[in-house]
Order: sequence, then C-alpha cells, then structure tokens
Amino acid sequence: MGTVYIIHIVTNFKRNRLFMILKKLSNCIYTLNIILIISLITTSTICAKEISISTPNSTIQFSVSHIGKTIVNGNFNSFNGHVIVTNNQLTKIEGLINVDSIETNNKIRNKYLKSKLFLNEKKYPHIYYVSESFIPSNNILLSYGKLTIHGVTNDIILPLNINASQNMIQASTKLNRFNYELNQHKKMIGATVNIMMDISLEKPLNKN
Repeated sequence: MGTVYIIHIVTNFKRNRLFMILKKLSNCIYTLNIILIISLITTSTICAKEISISTPNSTIQFSVSHIGKTIVNGNFNSFNGHVIVTNNQLTKIEGLINVDSIETNNKIRNKYLKSKLFLNEKKYPHIYYVSESFIPSNNILLSYGKLTIHGVTNDIILPLNINASQNMIQASTKLNRFNYELNQHKKMIGATVNIMMDISLEKPLNKN
C-alpha cells in the first residue's frame, strides 16, 4: 500500500511538472506569435523610401532689387538633396546648396557675392534646408523647417506645390537677407530676396 501511494505521488508530481513545462512553452509560443504579428503589421504599414533630387533637371533661382530701379536675377548651379516618402506621404526634405555655384551673369558681382564681404563662401560654403513638419493647406503643402545661410539658422515655411505625375516639387518664398546677417549695401541691394525652386525627383513620389 505504501509503495503504491509513493508511486501515485511521483506520478502526480511528474504530471504537474509536465503541465507546468507545457504551460510555459505555450506562453512562449503565444508571445512569439504576438511579436511576429506586430512585426508583420509594422512592415506592412510603414513603407519609407528616400528619393534623390535630379539636379540637372532642377533649378534654384533668386531675384533682388538693385538701387530700387532694376532687378538682379541669379541662380545656383550646384546643389543636392533628397526627400523621404512614407506611405506615399512626404515626410522629410533635406537640401544643400553650394554657395560657390552662384551665378548672376556678372563675373565681378559673382566674385563679390562669394567673397568674405558678403556670403563668405570660404567660411560658409553651403546653404542648408531641413524640414521638420508638414501641414496641408488648401492645394499646397506647407513645409516647416530650418534654413541656414551665412552661418545663421532661421525657421521658415516653404509652400510646396507637388506634381506627383511629373515627379516635381515647386516652391517659392521671400527671405529678408538682414535676418541672415547679410547687412551690406542697404541702399543698393534690396532687403527682400525672392526664391523660386523647381525640383525634379529621380523617382516617382507615389510608387514603391
């Protein structure tokens, strides 16, 4: 009778031990399934891609008044950048302009604008823009970001016109040059600089 009782206890112990092991194994499998499901959902719902600017097919132009009578037009010939698109929505813009590439169809003026007397391209060789957020407004997209010129960074808003069918982004804005410590020749050169950009992308915005 005692032997049978002991065997019964041992059997119950083994059964309970096996039950606990199976329960832990089941919990592990359940946890792994949850992780797998979350991973699959994340992968399927978040699809981000980086698209480079097609520099040869893009333009960055500017204009400013001269002595209040004429308009000086110019452009930058060397720049690069990219956009990030997440689930077919624009979520990031980064751009860099080489100051040395400024062109106003006047060699003397170009040299002066690049000199330390104005843009000082040796010390500040680049103009930077990086977006921080986007807000739709009517038929345009407002890009809130930071623009750095001449070593000075300011918050700006760029209104964007997006033509997804042609892989184009157009933007225009007005800058006060004094906000970037470009204070020379206040009477000769206007304070407001008009900026116009036609940016072509290397890939479509709305395709994976």
